[in-house]
Amino acid sequence: MENERFRTLLSLSVIPQVVDLIMRERGIGYMDAMEAFYRSRTFDVVSNQFTDAWHLSPLVIYDVLCREETEGIVDFPE
Repeated sequence: MENERFRTLLSLSVIPQVVDLIMRERGIGYMDAMEAFYRSRTFDVVSNQFTDAWHLSPLVIYDVLCREETEGIVDFPE
């Protein structure tokens, strides 16, 4: 997938859904949720199209983020 199409897919589909989960589960605002996700190693992995982590469900990505924050581990299922 070309880089521009990949970035568009992330920004229109994956990122908003994960940020929405963060907002709902934590009761925080949009900007705080965005910051929590964008500053994570989880986001770094998801935003790399060659890892294929971007195709996972938003709930799985959110679970990985939570584990990163509590245990310091970024581990995506296969």
